[in-house]
Amino acid sequence: MRAIISYAWAISLGLLIVAPPIGYDIPVWVNSFHWLYAVVASAFFGIFLILHKFPVHLKALLVYLFIACFFSQAPYLSFNAFMILVVCLLLFKAALSAEMKPIFLAVEAAFWVQFILIVFQVLGMDVLLNFNRPEPVFLGTVMQYMRLSSAIACMVPFLILRNKAYIIPVAILCVLSQSMSFLLSLVVGVVVYLWFREKAWRKAIVLGSLLCVAGYAAYDWGSIEGAFVLRHGGRVYSWMWVVATWLMDTSHSQAGVMTGPFNLSWFLFGHGMDTFLALFPVYKQDLNPFPQAHNDWLQILWETGIVGFALVVGYISILLRRLFLRQNWVMLGGSALILTNMFCAFPMRMTQTALLLLVYLAYCEQRTMEI
Repeated sequence: MRAIISYAWAISLGLLIVAPPIGYDIPVWVNSFHWLYAVVASAFFGIFLILHKFPVHLKALLVYLFIACFFSQAPYLSFNAFMILVVCLLLFKAALSAEMKPIFLAVEAAFWVQFILIVFQVLGMDVLLNFNRPEPVFLGTVMQYMRLSSAIACMVPFLILRNKAYIIPVAILCVLSQSMSFLLSLVVGVVVYLWFREKAWRKAIVLGSLLCVAGYAAYDWGSIEGAFVLRHGGRVYSWMWVVATWLMDTSHSQAGVMTGPFNLSWFLFGHGMDTFLALFPVYKQDLNPFPQAHNDWLQILWETGIVGFALVVGYISILLRRLFLRQNWVMLGGSALILTNMFCAFPMRMTQTALLLLVYLAYCEQRTMEI
């Protein structure tokens, strides 16, 4: 049975990683018996899961998020999200007992599929996705550069755990993807690993990392502009709006002004799970903002409030501490890489990477042997 679970995970993850962006939604059937039963059934499975051996913080988070659905500004959207959450946690529970070797092999296979495609795309020889265009419009199978780099970043810990030499092809893809968020994630992961592994070289490690970031910034200054300059996307400007609309009701303020009455309920409990896409444009007074916060941490804060955010951070902090106590520097560095990428992108919101994050959490649990 364990082998079946392991290969089911491996095949599912591999196929998702190489899949193009998948458009899907859960329809809201108001007053539908089927939708109502699905919500109640997900609550049953959630409580059923809580009664098993399971991380305490995740138990508390599950209870909190179900109750929070009743106070959401868009309850139907939040109940839909809760159904997905329960399915993900059930899969996480299954992954806790899975054999990881087939999963690692699947991630490796998916990585090389992406690597080969990207090489042909960059060389202008792609007759599959870019139809022989000399300058690729799409990169890899995830298509958009930032999304692809986020997917690769989430694969890196698995690859390095298999063989540290993977840092070479990963670094090549980091340059080819032209993603500053990928570079920052990779640098943070490497620095955390070396900081604890090579204590005598800490000053050189910090200096080397700063030179690496500075060199890449000079090579790809457009990524810096894309983050700070409003006309190029202004990701940092958008983050300011996320924080402002989490704390204040700006819907009746003058357009473009980040002021409004403070809302204690939003601060504590957020707007509701999966409400960002529907409600953020209202409070930002912008009909075409980013569909995601481009920062998983801020989106967790916006949707679940400081309470939900604290439960998530609490669980991750405990897991990191256990990795530190066992001096597992490779996995600690891999965790830092993923957590940094979550600050710069949205791997939690991508079909290609969401389950990959769950499997990595399950592997961390297995390695620390505590639940």
